[in-house]
Amino acid sequence: WRLSANLSQSSSTTADITANWERVDTNAYGKIGTGMSESSGIFSFPSTGLYSIDFRTNFFTTGDASDFDGTKILVTTNNSTYNVASEDYDDAESQYAQGNTATNIFVNVTDISNVKVKFQFRTGPSNATLEGNSGVNRTYVGFVRLGDSV
Repeated sequence: WRLSANLSQSSSTTADITANWERVDTNAYGKIGTGMSESSGIFSFPSTGLYSIDFRTNFFTTGDASDFDGTKILVTTNNSTYNVASEDYDDAESQYAQGNTATNIFVNVTDISNVKVKFQFRTGPSNATLEGNSGVNRTYVGFVRLGDSV
């Protein structure tokens, strides 16, 4: 899945990425089975199992230098309360600086009705924009089912 359009965000904000997610459909993309589903930024698993989730972003600041910008993977096991499971930050030490993040977790999905994931973008003291594109992966997440639940 990838962000299909840029997502601009105000300084010192943490917000869920709820819009403009699309399943990758270019450059020999492939999947087995039905794959993940997404609604308003909440990702649901198609079957139980152990999954690797790889979240990578590209961003740029749109104002003054920023001490940090970052991304988070949040997981719920009760379809209600989400907790930060993984996060990564990058410096944006000058005006209009580029940055990127990469964070990965393993999720043991034992109940597809209750175990879900979502993603957040956190800006430092400068406005920032996550880069999206519908033809190439700039901000994206990969889901790989590794095997049965443990």
